[in-house]
Amino acid sequence: MEKRLKEIKERIKEDKLLKSLNLFFSLNNITVYLVGGFVRDLLLGKESNDIDIVIDAPTSIVKALAHFLNGSVFYLRKREIYARVMILSEGRRIDVSFVNEDNLKEELERRDFTINSMAINLTKLFKDEDDFFIDLFGGLNDLKKKIIRQVRDDIYEKDPIRILRAFRFKHSLGFKIEDKTLKTLLRDKDLLEKVTPERMQDEFFRILLMDNDILYDLYETKVLNVIFPHLDFDFMDMALKNLKESIEKPEKLFKKEEIREVFVNFWNEPVGKEITHLQTFKLAVLTFGEETPALFIRRRFAASLRICTKVQNVIFAYKYLKNSYEEGQDILAVDFIGTFFRTYKKETIEAYLLLYFTFKSSRKFPKKEVLNFIGLFVKNRFRSLVISGKEIVREYGLTPSPFVGDLLMYLKAHQILEKIKTKEDAKALIDKYLKRGSE
Repeated sequence: MEKRLKEIKERIKEDKLLKSLNLFFSLNNITVYLVGGFVRDLLLGKESNDIDIVIDAPTSIVKALAHFLNGSVFYLRKREIYARVMILSEGRRIDVSFVNEDNLKEELERRDFTINSMAINLTKLFKDEDDFFIDLFGGLNDLKKKIIRQVRDDIYEKDPIRILRAFRFKHSLGFKIEDKTLKTLLRDKDLLEKVTPERMQDEFFRILLMDNDILYDLYETKVLNVIFPHLDFDFMDMALKNLKESIEKPEKLFKKEEIREVFVNFWNEPVGKEITHLQTFKLAVLTFGEETPALFIRRRFAASLRICTKVQNVIFAYKYLKNSYEEGQDILAVDFIGTFFRTYKKETIEAYLLLYFTFKSSRKFPKKEVLNFIGLFVKNRFRSLVISGKEIVREYGLTPSPFVGDLLMYLKAHQILEKIKTKEDAKALIDKYLKRGSE
């Protein structure tokens, strides 16, 4: 313990921001405590850009702190955090909470787990006083044993999102949830229904970025069913296992290295500001059993309209493809793809991939051809059409209309399939399309 604390002390003293933090509060004769996840990560030897502090001072001090550190202040006024100071030049932030110093024990006791309830008296540390480390609930011992233990039995009643946090810490840190803690959180799992959509989004969207093991853990403990009451486990299991293998071993799907690289990178591309394709795919899989997935996601997670629409369209596009294939339609015909693009172009990769996962063990299913199409779409999806809608309207005397939109999707399908490469190719195809339409 002494060796570890000595190492931490040296790390803190070498940190320019923490030195500035201490200097500011020393000049103002205020004791400052490092708390929460920042202390935990220090003890684990992890880097963290998020600093949590507790002070006994007027709330107006935050503005002066931000000015001193050349940062920006945001007033959150949450129960746990009063304000956040962003140091954009360093990509770091300081979350500030206020408490009467005499009540520090109660403040730490309100935390969720023992590994997050430790504190460091920064003022004493810089004065080289020995008793700078505060551990009232055995957090350091649990950290050594890799155990997640609740500080008290009623922590989930006060904040049910801690149920999900316990599983997130378990899987991100490789720890074990202590038996009594697990029993208590499973007892209180239905309290997750009371969590606000905004907080549910903040926590669960992080989980969606993690390995699939956490979702299976949440399912086995029946926590996942509280969040997704109409969960189709068989579909979830099929989709997640296949996607994981596809991302980890793309060479099994695609021969060309350039396509493999773009395919793997696709899953980390953003959909809007707050989420990636990987997360929307997982949300689609989890909400597959819902009648109106978009409405469900909006109510459960307060997700943006763009995210809700994206997730619902992945589901609907897959169902449309599946029904079309089972009815005997040629899902790889250019006409079919053009029609599909009209509604679901942005969901093409996910929908055709899910179809492949569903039927890949069937001898009749055109596995090779479907993967070839997905590969071409991955490769060519961002290429601009060789002829624009304005040019078509002008040169063919057409009026902007859904008909022109259908024509553009028809051309896009041909271009993605590399059946047209030049404007002349496109015009020849347009002539055939218009002639066919007039017959």
